[in-house]
Amino acid sequence: MTYPASIEAIVERTNGPSNVIDADHMNVIRTALNDLETILGALPQGDLASLTARLSLVCTDAGCLVPADQTVLVAKSGFTYTTIMAALASITDASVTKKYTIFVMPGEYDEAITLKDYVDIIALDPANTTVMQTVKDNSSTVRATLVFNISTEEEKGLYMNHVDSDIVFKGDINCTMEGGCCVWARAGTIVMYGNLFASEDAAIKAWGATITVYGNITGSGTVVATQASYPCTAKIFGTVMATTGMAASLGAGSLLLDGDITVTDELGFELYGGTLTLRNGLFKNNYNYEEAHGINKSGGTLLVQNERIVLTHASVKSFNASSAQDVYCYGVYSNRDDDSDIVQKIASGFTYDANTI
Repeated sequence: MTYPASIEAIVERTNGPSNVIDADHMNVIRTALNDLETILGALPQGDLASLTARLSLVCTDAGCLVPADQTVLVAKSGFTYTTIMAALASITDASVTKKYTIFVMPGEYDEAITLKDYVDIIALDPANTTVMQTVKDNSSTVRATLVFNISTEEEKGLYMNHVDSDIVFKGDINCTMEGGCCVWARAGTIVMYGNLFASEDAAIKAWGATITVYGNITGSGTVVATQASYPCTAKIFGTVMATTGMAASLGAGSLLLDGDITVTDELGFELYGGTLTLRNGLFKNNYNYEEAHGINKSGGTLLVQNERIVLTHASVKSFNASSAQDVYCYGVYSNRDDDSDIVQKIASGFTYDANTI
């Protein structure tokens, strides 16, 4: 497959400056986009913002068009490849200097996906494109961008298990299996921009990985689960909803939650190692039980900043800790007090106010 003449006239297939799409190219590209209809999946129309969004599907980060012979198309029917795995199998020479993109037409793809290094998988209509089984790196290095949804009844939605894997995932993950989780990250780096929903267990099992989530998370069991023997680094910038368990347990590494947190049927957090940071949100525990404390701390370091804490049972504590060691508060308001020795040491940053909402 070769470029249409209109595209060749705009972007030379070289590594030189002419391979970069800048503002001066845009008016000419509007006309040439008609020749990219097959790749884009729609006729070019609309304002410059939507044009730029569509261009991003066929451009590298450096602003270069993906060479036509490094793109593969997948659709439920009418194309050479009707499954994502068949398209992946056709790619045998991907490398840091020869990256591939698989464009996927809308539909449900009931197949397990084993990713390949330097192969991006991009849904042309992400909201209506879903993989129904586990997506994994298979313990091999994978550096890729993935744009689609996962909805599965299997144990794992997205599974990363290699220290050098680096994944950007732009989509939602829904896991409905008992004991299953949306993301099981044993190693590597994952950045997620969608929402996670696990109806029967943890949404995230972060065992040794670095994971950042910008979407909202709902989970049953412990929403974010870690293991002391596998230090992780996790940052959550959306809301966290725990339907039948804790918001998180942390035994090693670090966990940051920057958003609202709601717990309905357990104590809020279990901290026995590592560093737990809560900031800039409302932490609410609706469970009316005498041991449903905000945070149960037996070890580790607790940092709480610009946070409101609202607990239900009259006798629970915001921070139930054996001592005030490694407890730091800045601008924290709660409707439940703490052990006196803790309050004495963090009084400047912690305010007890029964009317906190």
